Amino acid sequence: MRIIYAMALEISIKLNEQMVLSLEDISFLFENRFNTKMLINLERHILSLNNFRVNVATPLDVILNLVYLEKELLESNDLKLHLEELVNETLPLLHYTMSQYSLCRKKYSSIGVAAICHVMQEV
Repeated sequence: MRIIYAMALEISIKLNEQMVLSLEDISFLFENRFNTKMLINLERHILSLNNFRVNVATPLDVILNLVYLEKELLESNDLKLHLEELVNETLPLLHYTMSQYSLCRKKYSSIGVAAICHVMQEV
């Protein structure tokens, strides 16, 4: 079971971090009980079980999920914008934020929430 956790960690690191935990490193951690071919097959199996849906959520994904989850609340607050317009108004902020290196390295959830709060405040 620990090898599955290690491979899940390896996949997560690959997607989210600057450095990479190599399969040789994982093999070494487990005293070479698993060769790299076995680890490649395990990684492929884990990814296929998830239908290869392992992309990191973007700030826009955060906004879309937030609007969907809070749809009733947002519609009941007499916003001057429809929900689609609310999301569309966040796009320039997201484009700007993601073009600025110091900002785009922040948590995507924080960027999404900040953008939607800014638009709601301006309305």
